[in-house]
Amino acid sequence: MHDRDFVIPKMAISDTVAKVVLAQGAKEGIETYKSLKKSSYDLYDFSENSLNLLGYQLMQMDKNQEALDILAFNNEQFKESANTFDSLGDAYLATGDTLKAIINFEKAFAMDSTFIMSKEKIEKFQ
Repeated sequence: MHDRDFVIPKMAISDTVAKVVLAQGAKEGIETYKSLKKSSYDLYDFSENSLNLLGYQLMQMDKNQEALDILAFNNEQFKESANTFDSLGDAYLATGDTLKAIINFEKAFAMDSTFIMSKEKIEKFQ
């Protein structure tokens, strides 16, 4: 149409992984992510934000351990992202591990000094 290629948007991997996490647990959800990344990379959005969103959705559902597992995996996938460290810190807070939360907030702020929220979270516990 109008001599332009139509691009089909990718599906959010978080939707697929969420169903598996809720039914079978985070470990199976992570395995599903890995499998689909190998077999269906062009069909899904495997961006950092996709799993990050899922982690926060799980925390809102009081599935804090599952959120921690997902956000730790996301951090492994995107080690250069200050955002994944900040989010992992939030998950550690949700599971009651303040020390690991602070460590991750410090890493986030050290990587990107514009992460003022990370700095404020650190200061809250000092």
